Amino acid sequence: MADKAYSNRIGEEAIATNGMKMKITEYVSSSNITIVFEDGVTVYNKNYVDFRRGKIGYPKEDKIGKSAIANCGLK
Repeated sequence: MADKAYSNRIGEEAIATNGMKMKITEYVSSSNITIVFEDGVTVYNKNYVDFRRGKIGYPKEDKIGKSAIANCGLK
């Protein structure tokens, strides 16, 4: 549970380097916060300093099961 002195950090917003808004939804410690991006994607166990600097990376898309066409025309 978040310490009372830092509980006011819940709801704090910042802009990530990719331009998306992000918001703190859970604050356990300065090295363990949960963040939700404006499109609803949640990331866990991030650092508060990185959040303030906007250096929280957006999670990469899961590519298992997806297919694409190579330059040579093969699937």
